[in-house]
Amino acid sequence: MRLALAEAYRSLQSDRLQEEWTEALARDRPDLSREKIQRVRALMEQHIPDATVEDYDALIGQLTLPDSGDRHIVAAAIKGDAEIW
Repeated sequence: MRLALAEAYRSLQSDRLQEEWTEALARDRPDLSREKIQRVRALMEQHIPDATVEDYDALIGQLTLPDSGDRHIVAAAIKGDAEIW
């Protein structure tokens, strides 16, 4: 978040990716309430509003990866014009 806010890199994420990390955090950190986790997510979305990628679902089926569960991440990166510097 600090790097994205400092514009050191362009953050890209999808609702699905946001759901995955919030669910994993809730599962792995029972000491954190879902309300706190959702608040962090909301703050991320508020402070970096152009990070959310949408309309990438059509690309998912066109991708072949070793872990098919990661196709949505790559599809969102493609749709969001992700770059490597």
